[in-house]
Amino acid sequence: LANGLLAKGNVFSNTNKKLEAQHCYDQAYKLGKKNNNIHSQIGALINLSGIQLALGKPKSSLFFSGSALKLAQEANIAYAATGAALHLAEGYSQLRNYEKAAKVLAPALEKARNQGIKPDLLKGYATLTQIYKAMENHKEALEAQEILFKLNDTLMSVEKIKIMNELNLRYQTAEKDKVIIQ
Repeated sequence: LANGLLAKGNVFSNTNKKLEAQHCYDQAYKLGKKNNNIHSQIGALINLSGIQLALGKPKSSLFFSGSALKLAQEANIAYAATGAALHLAEGYSQLRNYEKAAKVLAPALEKARNQGIKPDLLKGYATLTQIYKAMENHKEALEAQEILFKLNDTLMSVEKIKIMNELNLRYQTAEKDKVIIQ
């Protein structure tokens, strides 16, 4: 049931109904805690953090992302710890505490790199680029942005290959169907 509430919250969040999403995530967290489902608790906390960021409430976001990070680290769930750290860094960035944001972000990016979590890498390097720009560290901002562009290019290339393979398969199937029909 907690996972269903998380999914429902995601639907609300994606349709810009943040308060409805927040309610679903609150309920998912409570249910996860009641049933000792650590994954639901962490997922709800990370999503609550994201809602707070979207609502322009970075201090509230820090509470949720910090709690999620602590739970994920205690349970040794690396991918969740990475996601929570990304939200934590973004919260610090919104509060203009750029040094702390960069400090939190560095190990999160390393974990994302080691685990091959490309969406987290994209989000992390986009955040890092903004942090360095705000700190007027132009060289580091440019380096982070270059990495971000390379990641985007890699993801686009993989997607293009998938599309081309699918089109080729459809073409080959259609050609075989023509032969069979004749």
